[in-house]
Amino acid sequence: MLLDKIHAIKQISHEDRFNDLLLAILRLRFPIWGWTILDQPRIGSSPTGVNAGEADILVQAGGQNIAFIEALILESGNNTKTKEHILKCFDYVSYLSRYYIIVYFRGPAANFDATWAIYTTNVLTIPFPVLVAINTTHRFVSLSDKFDDVRHLKIAKTIHESGVEMFHIMINLGV
Repeated sequence: MLLDKIHAIKQISHEDRFNDLLLAILRLRFPIWGWTILDQPRIGSSPTGVNAGEADILVQAGGQNIAFIEALILESGNNTKTKEHILKCFDYVSYLSRYYIIVYFRGPAANFDATWAIYTTNVLTIPFPVLVAINTTHRFVSLSDKFDDVRHLKIAKTIHESGVEMFHIMINLGV
């Protein structure tokens, strides 16, 4: 699958370049569990509310949506971009209990940890809809320490009202 996509991926300059690689990897693993993965399905409402939204990746089991993956590229802390991408999740699919935010970090590699710290602070300031407001008792729960020798990856989750969990994964693709 990677060989099939490699030429097309080289020509893409935005986040879809990385999403295509992620999609290829996930498509190799998900069928084991009976899951399917949809690439950029038109679902829910766009941020403007005029058209259907174009989600990044949707995961299904038995034809039912079970998880949503939204991705963005950050070169430094960017509160507006972070907020827009995270809130889009609930416009596209508002009824799930699991959402995944993939952050492709493309800034200077030396700024990776600082950008993660800014990102986590920015997420905590987002004005979430009431039904999915962040549970302030838990805030950000770091999961990075559950993995050995993972210096180029930050993983955490936020716990929200209505039993919603949002997993945040920042991948250091720094230059």
